[in-house]
Amino acid sequence: MLTLCLSLFLGSFISEDGSLLTALALAKDAKLPLLIACLASGLGIFVGDLGLYLIGRSAQSWPFAAKYTQKILSSHFFRPGYADSKWGYGAVFIARFVPGTRLPIYLIAGVCKMSFWDFFWTTAIAVLIWTTLITTASAFIFQFLNPSQTWMLVCGIIAFIFAVLFLSQKENFQVKLYRLQKLKHFEFWPMWIFYWPVVIYYLLQSLKYRSLKLPLYANPGISNSGVVGESKAELLQHLNSNSAHTLKHSLIDLEKLSPEQASTELNSFLKNEELEFPIIIKPDVGQRGSGVRVVHSFAEAKEYFAHCKAQLLIQEYCTYTEELGVNYVRYPGEENGRITGITENASHTL
Repeated sequence: MLTLCLSLFLGSFISEDGSLLTALALAKDAKLPLLIACLASGLGIFVGDLGLYLIGRSAQSWPFAAKYTQKILSSHFFRPGYADSKWGYGAVFIARFVPGTRLPIYLIAGVCKMSFWDFFWTTAIAVLIWTTLITTASAFIFQFLNPSQTWMLVCGIIAFIFAVLFLSQKENFQVKLYRLQKLKHFEFWPMWIFYWPVVIYYLLQSLKYRSLKLPLYANPGISNSGVVGESKAELLQHLNSNSAHTLKHSLIDLEKLSPEQASTELNSFLKNEELEFPIIIKPDVGQRGSGVRVVHSFAEAKEYFAHCKAQLLIQEYCTYTEELGVNYVRYPGEENGRITGITENASHTL
């Protein structure tokens, strides 16, 4: 086992991809545990990155390289302080994922004397993410791991990255403790935390089924399965428009009509459906309540029309004070589906 690990470690200096693929092959053949194989390869990749940085840092003392390093340091782009700025860290991090950029950027980071420990942790996190993504995706596709083990691996890596970022903040212990206490309340969590697990799972499933459009097939009854770009008017066509439980509505296309013509269409809709203000006006294609307005008069409607060039849905105002969301699932081939959850949509008030 030690010989194989050493071979993977040294092999990463010659070919990072070759070393990582060899590690996966050894794990698949049960010659090495997957974690041990990937750690050996990942450690070699990380040490190689540090080697590039150290070569760049010591290059000024080499007679044949001194004039080139001086040109880099005297250029406007690599002005003093740039390497230790957020842009310098970002360049080092992104270089791990962009082919052909790692060698020059890591060498330049050393030439510009970026802080060693900042470079150390930035590349450590980048290598960790890179090897984890490749390993997890390959293991998931070729069934090295079951889904639960994959999720445990991904969550563990995310937790480690957060710990490193948290401890690297230049704050005193009391501030760190306060920030940790806030984490007990999910209301303070940034929104992207809730989306990243979904994004990772989506990418894994897309790799497994060889299609990035996989979520768009979940519900053939809705355009793009309701992920993005679905028409509200098309959805309402599936409902019984004569039912008392369906809000009366109409579609107005401001791409073809002027604000005055749209106001005339609105007046006709109100008369035909025997409705009065207030009404709801919102984009036919939209999300998260963007552009939704409660309109109380023709003057407000005309002002809305004057600033919009899209298809709008005019809808009867609903006076109900409570809103419920019903989650319904029916698999292909099933005559009846099932309700998986009912949630109340309520706004928080203080």
